[in-house]
Amino acid sequence: MIDGIIIIVYLIIILLVGVFASRNLKTIDDFAISNVKYGKGVIFITMCCSFLGGGFSFGNATEVFKNGIGNIIALFGFSLGQIFLGKYIASKIEDYEGCISTGEVLGKVYGKKIRIITGGLSSVICAGILGAQVSVMGTIFETFMGIPSTLGISIGFGIILIYSTMGGIKADVITDVIQFWVLMIGLPILFIYGINSVGGIKNIITTVPSEYFNPINGKSIAYLISMFFTLMLGEMLVPPYVQRLLMGKSAKETGKATVMSGYASMIFFIITGTIGLIAYTIEPTMEANLAMTGLIKLVLPVGLSGIIISAMMSIVLSTADSFLNSAAVGIVNDIYIPIKGDNIPEKMRLRIVRITNLIIGILSILIAILIPNLIGILRFAYSFWAPTILPALLITLLNKKLNRIALWSGILSGFIVTIYWTLILNDPYGINGLVVGFLVNVIISLILNIGNKIRYIRF
Repeated sequence: MIDGIIIIVYLIIILLVGVFASRNLKTIDDFAISNVKYGKGVIFITMCCSFLGGGFSFGNATEVFKNGIGNIIALFGFSLGQIFLGKYIASKIEDYEGCISTGEVLGKVYGKKIRIITGGLSSVICAGILGAQVSVMGTIFETFMGIPSTLGISIGFGIILIYSTMGGIKADVITDVIQFWVLMIGLPILFIYGINSVGGIKNIITTVPSEYFNPINGKSIAYLISMFFTLMLGEMLVPPYVQRLLMGKSAKETGKATVMSGYASMIFFIITGTIGLIAYTIEPTMEANLAMTGLIKLVLPVGLSGIIISAMMSIVLSTADSFLNSAAVGIVNDIYIPIKGDNIPEKMRLRIVRITNLIIGILSILIAILIPNLIGILRFAYSFWAPTILPALLITLLNKKLNRIALWSGILSGFIVTIYWTLILNDPYGINGLVVGFLVNVIISLILNIGNKIRYIRF
């Protein structure tokens, strides 16, 4: 009862704060990147909140519970990707002042067609990652409050839909700050209680099967390396992260915030992965996907559980609102507006992006139902981004413009190779098709780009 009250109060606070932030929202630019430029601290918080979602927390605990620390090592690929972006890419974003989306960034260099394609693929990956958060939301409500999963999704996700639709990115950022600090209090408490409940780290090491501490653990080195790069590339420069690069006060501060988020993610992955090991130590017969939620029920007293459950909800809410916003912006700013023309009134643009926000939210629920596995949802979403748009985006932000043949050949070849490698060959040697598709895209793009320059020089 007490836990339920704490959770309800927390959700009401998030809703009210989010709705309050919707004041003075007048344009689609306000909806996408806000009319306020944010400093390093806020960018760091909202960047962390964008990626610390259900897949990287609940999913990590589940995978470690089933197979050991290999998943933590693989997730470090994401962390290194963030550090790379902060050091070498974030400073280039100043060249795209005035853009509000990934599609618009590429469209500024390559034109309307690539902007539209990027908008479509942006919405796919955002909806997929959003679907993963929806799935976790249902699990939380069902596990802790005895509410059926579908009803829990309706309640929790309904709150996100309201404040995200009304307040756009500004509501997302303000609620992110609250959710971040709730998480920073709640997650360490769960970790410490869990460690104490099993008698310390030493008991975990002696109880958990020794092979769990082998990163390979029955798989191949190629598989581990593949997963490392899958997680590095899968969410690299996805729309919410690009939006956060665009809304910083300066590229220097934004770069530092991105690097900080990469290091912070390593700590987060170690903690959530260790929670999976703690759950295994306490109850090895527990259902794996309940590793984190089950640990809360096993080790925490009433009252404190409510705070920790709120922290778990923060993980889901903070990521969901970011990807929901980016999906809507991608469809409206990068598909609808380029097709219809720039003469659409600002009020109409804002109204359309809000309606789109609602529709995307509803569709994400269907994705969660069709693909119940968290990691499966993420891998499905990643396949539409890294092998297609990411190479061109990276090359462009590094101040290397591709010619038209190189751009489109790279995108098409990356997509075809990924589909063929994954669906026809079934990921031979344990190597993810996403990684192969990305490499093929990069190689073909650079070869055709260099070849075209050589022909031009000879001519």
